[in-house]
Amino acid sequence: MASSVGEGLVTPPYFVLENGDVSAYPDHRAIEKHLEPVDVKNGAYRIFDSTGTEFAITVTKGTVHVGDRVGNDPEYLAKTLRRFLAGVSQRWGIDAAQLAGAALPELVKPFTTRMR
Repeated sequence: MASSVGEGLVTPPYFVLENGDVSAYPDHRAIEKHLEPVDVKNGAYRIFDSTGTEFAITVTKGTVHVGDRVGNDPEYLAKTLRRFLAGVSQRWGIDAAQLAGAALPELVKPFTTRMR
C-alpha cells in the first residue's frame, strides 16, 4: 500500500543504505526514530522506497526528517540490494544464484518480513 511523504507517493518498504548495509523500514516515521541526526548530517545514508525513488533526509533542530523525492534510480537500488542479499543469502535462506537475474520487485521481497 502506498503512502505519501513530502510531495509524492511511497511504496514501502523504505530502504536505508549505509556503506553497503541495507535496512528496511515500514514507513518514514520508523526511519526518523531510528537514524542518528549526526550521521544524517554527515551524509551517511541514502533512502529509497521499493520502486527506486530516492528521498531527501534532513535534520531540523535535532530531529531527522524524510523529505521529498530527489530522484529515481531503480537500477542502483537493485544493484545494492542484490549485493547485500548475496552477502546474507546463506543466513536468510536465499538462493544466491537466482539473485543475479532478479528484478527489483523480487529483490524487495526478502526484506518485507525483516523490517525494523
